[in-house]
Amino acid sequence: MNFDNHTKDYSEQVQRAIPVVAVKHEVFLSEKANQLVQLCLKQFGATSKLRVLDVGCGVGLMESALIGNFKSLVGVDVASESIEKAKETVRGAEFFKYDGVKLPFEEAKFDVVFACCVFHHIPAEQRSAVAQEMSRVCVNGGLIVIFEHNPLNPITRLIVSRCEFDQDAVLLQTLESKKLLREAGLDKISCKQILYFPWRHKILKAIERLLSWIPLGAQYIVYGYKPTPKQLL
Repeated sequence: MNFDNHTKDYSEQVQRAIPVVAVKHEVFLSEKANQLVQLCLKQFGATSKLRVLDVGCGVGLMESALIGNFKSLVGVDVASESIEKAKETVRGAEFFKYDGVKLPFEEAKFDVVFACCVFHHIPAEQRSAVAQEMSRVCVNGGLIVIFEHNPLNPITRLIVSRCEFDQDAVLLQTLESKKLLREAGLDKISCKQILYFPWRHKILKAIERLLSWIPLGAQYIVYGYKPTPKQLL
């Protein structure tokens, strides 16, 4: 899928695909951003000194939701026009085009590396290499996070089927996402289900926390930690 063809109307296309009245795409972005910040707080205790990389950043929507939480935010994507739009519209983050194979950074450059609903666009035979690159540029003791659509959720499948730029999507089961992180050498791999309800009422959010182990959320988070040399002994 060439995402440069959808740079100008990316958010509008996502919004049209959501079959729920009065639910904005930004609500889902905000929830994922919050989940990422909470994971970082759990691992590091604070976020103000963290260097964060978004692999497959698109037009920078997650960066817009995360600005102000970290020391630095960097996004990379294979789509040139998307990167240019991100540079124009998002202040406080850096954006770079890359070839989709090798991340243009040295080893151990970032404390946190994440990919938000990206892996379902990557051909299955290339996914492990991408996960390994994410691990390469992450520090020892750092956090790597994959957000993905849950293929077990019927509403998610409906949204994906309605979204023009998801026509090539091959959704990943949680077991596959966990395997990718395990093959990339990560430790303490966990999974959390999110977005059971499209409405973000505080009572529903509380219910979601109780349901997070049941594999029926609209999306899920798989995350793991890069072992330190001491842990490898």
